[in-house]
Amino acid sequence: MLHFSPASTLARLARIGDEVVLWLLLHPLIAAFCVIQARRNGIWCKPWGLAGLVLGPLVLPLWFNHRRMRWRAAIGRGSIWFRP
Repeated sequence: MLHFSPASTLARLARIGDEVVLWLLLHPLIAAFCVIQARRNGIWCKPWGLAGLVLGPLVLPLWFNHRRMRWRAAIGRGSIWFRP
């Protein structure tokens, strides 16, 4: 027979509460970062803001890769760009 104690239930709810707080705080910050960076780089910002809200930190590698690919398409593949 299974026995559920109130302490284990409260601990489980506390873990769920931490995940909700993480979602509510971190995901909007990531979305704002993506929107600001998209506007700065001339990329359509609405999809990146939505992706930041839904995916949170998982969208950052996608964002940096997309920005790099857009930049490479703008300057061309054969050109050399050197930053000391």
